[in-house]
Amino acid sequence: MDVLSWNCCGMGMGPKVSALKDLIFKSRPSILFLCETKIDNIDDFRRLAKTLNDLSFSHSEEVLSEGRSGGLGLFWGDGVKVRVHSKSARF
Repeated sequence: MDVLSWNCCGMGMGPKVSALKDLIFKSRPSILFLCETKIDNIDDFRRLAKTLNDLSFSHSEEVLSEGRSGGLGLFWGDGVKVRVHSKSARF
């Protein structure tokens, strides 16, 4: 099982999403972890999750950013069992 972790320094719906798609196609991870997404709105996170769902990441967990810092996203597909015990803006 491969995990792709990326400190994306902001995940807007533009060039970074294209770069992320390229990374996914090249490495074919089972789990994707994004840190410093700077996504502070659940609708924006859901839009990203929908984009990644099209790439077989049908499940996700998020920690929204506080303003313009932080933000986490964890994504995985049906073939992977993930259980998040806790989550916080601090970890």
